[in-house]
Amino acid sequence: MAQKKVGEKMFESSFEYDGELKYRLIFEKSPIGLFQYNTDAVITECNDRFVEILKSKRELLVGLNMHKLNNKSLLPAILDALDGKNGYYEGPYATTTSNAHIYVLLKAVPLTNPKTGQVVGAMGIVEDISELYRTQEELTIQKEHFRILSSLTTDSASILTIQPDGNFKREWLSTQLMDEIGYRPEDIDSFEKWAAIVHPEDLAEFKNAYNTIVSKGEKVSLTFRVKSKVGKIYWIENTVYPEFDNQGKPFRLISAVKDITQKKRQEQELQQHQNLLKSIVDNAPIGIWVVNTDGTYPLINPWFSQNIGYGTSQFSMTEDEIDQCRRSDMQALNSDGPIETTEEVTFTDGKKHILQIFKQKLTSTTGEIFGVLGIANDISERIQYEKALVEALEKAEESDRLKTAFLANMSHEIRTPLNGVIGFAKFLRNFPDTTPQEREKFLGIISNSADHLLTLINDIIDISKIDVGQLTITPEPVNINELLAEVYSFFYNANPDLPKRGIAFNYTTSLAESEALINADRMRLRQILTNLVGNALKFTEKGKVDFGYWVNDESKELLFFVTDTGIGIPKDRQKIIFQRFRQAHTDITKQYGGTGLGLAICKSLVELMGGKIWVDSEPGRGSTFRFSIPMDRSMDDTTKISMGYQLPALQKLLSGKTILIAEDEPNCMYFLKTVLKKLDVNILEADNGLTAVELQKQHPEIAAILMDIKMPIMNGYDAIKNIRTSNPKVPIIVQTAHAFSNERSISKALGCTHFITKPIDPNSLYQSLYIALKGNKDD
Repeated sequence: MAQKKVGEKMFESSFEYDGELKYRLIFEKSPIGLFQYNTDAVITECNDRFVEILKSKRELLVGLNMHKLNNKSLLPAILDALDGKNGYYEGPYATTTSNAHIYVLLKAVPLTNPKTGQVVGAMGIVEDISELYRTQEELTIQKEHFRILSSLTTDSASILTIQPDGNFKREWLSTQLMDEIGYRPEDIDSFEKWAAIVHPEDLAEFKNAYNTIVSKGEKVSLTFRVKSKVGKIYWIENTVYPEFDNQGKPFRLISAVKDITQKKRQEQELQQHQNLLKSIVDNAPIGIWVVNTDGTYPLINPWFSQNIGYGTSQFSMTEDEIDQCRRSDMQALNSDGPIETTEEVTFTDGKKHILQIFKQKLTSTTGEIFGVLGIANDISERIQYEKALVEALEKAEESDRLKTAFLANMSHEIRTPLNGVIGFAKFLRNFPDTTPQEREKFLGIISNSADHLLTLINDIIDISKIDVGQLTITPEPVNINELLAEVYSFFYNANPDLPKRGIAFNYTTSLAESEALINADRMRLRQILTNLVGNALKFTEKGKVDFGYWVNDESKELLFFVTDTGIGIPKDRQKIIFQRFRQAHTDITKQYGGTGLGLAICKSLVELMGGKIWVDSEPGRGSTFRFSIPMDRSMDDTTKISMGYQLPALQKLLSGKTILIAEDEPNCMYFLKTVLKKLDVNILEADNGLTAVELQKQHPEIAAILMDIKMPIMNGYDAIKNIRTSNPKVPIIVQTAHAFSNERSISKALGCTHFITKPIDPNSLYQSLYIALKGNKDD
């Protein structure tokens, strides 16, 4: 019995000894810095790696009271472990026993008495992560440095005892990485099993590393790829320390495995960025170089090198140019920011080139200045072009000003009608179940907006003619009550949020419907009202916007007004706002948009109509814009009839008659046929002027002709001449996409009855036919 107890005691001692041996082996050979300290925070032991990381000596570290550390950034983590918690610190550290400044990752864990549970000390695990920090700070100039140590929360570490059959008996200290990859210990307990999960491209290197461990007894650190259980590829870093027995055979391996997939990805991204940067520098059509503080050039790209013959006998820069370059280098070195300079440099072509140069001093991560970056752009051609442009601008300043005004005004003027067209067109497309009433309403808005957009397209043609007197006003019968209602409807539908904004929007008229017909340029009048009302709504946040007109019987003028409760205009700005590019406030464009051209255009148009425009305003209370135009009611009876035509009367007038359409564009032909279909007419088609002439001769029953101007073989003008020689009375209505006034004059001179402009409004076409046929019947 006594022998049995002795045997058990010896076994326990042997087991404890073997455990202690393994612990000591791991402690001493660990690639991670380890140290142990007592409850007074005094270091009692440490391994070689710990000494190496701190760049110190063991005798200076063992016995060190960490309460007396010069840099106490580590102390909270150290004391946390003595309080029974896991301590953690990551960051910079200045050592006490040496002059080292490093970045460390510290983990401290408490050591407890297994019987009492009392904390009897702590274990510290230290990694030197200085290289990692430097890599993160210098991603653009260096690769991530190789590191083999990792924290216990991210590494898999193990001790492998080699069995006689070649298998491993592995004791895992940490399995987190292996767990993530999806392998159990028994899945990788032999070299062959490990080899089976290694990426095929890395297998040969993996086998060579294993042979190096076994045959030479050397430590091996290898990076390679492995396949996880689900087929995902991981990059790992495996560091193995072999241990040999007395016969020189390896019997134990200490292995640390780290997931470096993210590191590899960063390296690949860094390499891609470096390759991209090199490609940009090498192929850039500008000069790029770096000059060191000693005057050497570690980098000069091909463009600059070839143009100045750098490093060859063809070097073209003069001494004065070199001195100038050095002076600007010194200026950059003494400047906190980048500098810009313009320098003349002689190229290998023998010519002096003007270079726009940007220079910036270069500093390392430690703040040390090591050189200057230079970037040069050859602006010689630009300088020459600018000189030529200035001369051209001086010769044609007025013309260029008009073009600039036109371009600047386009966006502001076109967006409003486009909102009505595009918005409701997309709405109807996206919501096909729209009620007939809503659809009719939306189509009306689209139609009105399209008409307005057409007006603006005509403005694009005509606006540049205002200052040179080439723009003419074209009066036509206009129902001003209907025009105001149209403008109101446009803005009301384009601004459905007016009630929410607290804006009351109204218009008033002074004439009865029977008296509201006047002669005026409808397009220009609408343009003026649209601009003024649009401005009023734009600059009014809440309150009201009213517009309308009243009649001045004494002067026989119509006085229009647009009143708002908006931001108002200072007294000293009320005249200049009618000048081009001038607005009431210097910052108004940023807040409200606009080009500063609208009111100038309105003023020009009002004056062309024989009127004047002015404003009364008070800042913060609002503005009232007023303009006058002559009240012209002169028009012939035919025009009065046409303004009041009814569709049934037109259908009765056209029923059974023959209409000749001369149009070469298929879509336009189809549109005209569709519009005339409901009028019960016979239609003859001609796709050129010559065919139209022949059909007119063959069909004397033709009641009216719709004639396009731009057609092949024979244009509309020549066709009209030929037709009028044989038939001077048949009504001819000219239709064209060109709205210049000379076309209207030419058409009238040739004997056409009426004139309509594309895109053709069905009502305009019906009116034209009614005027033409009614007048012809009366004759």
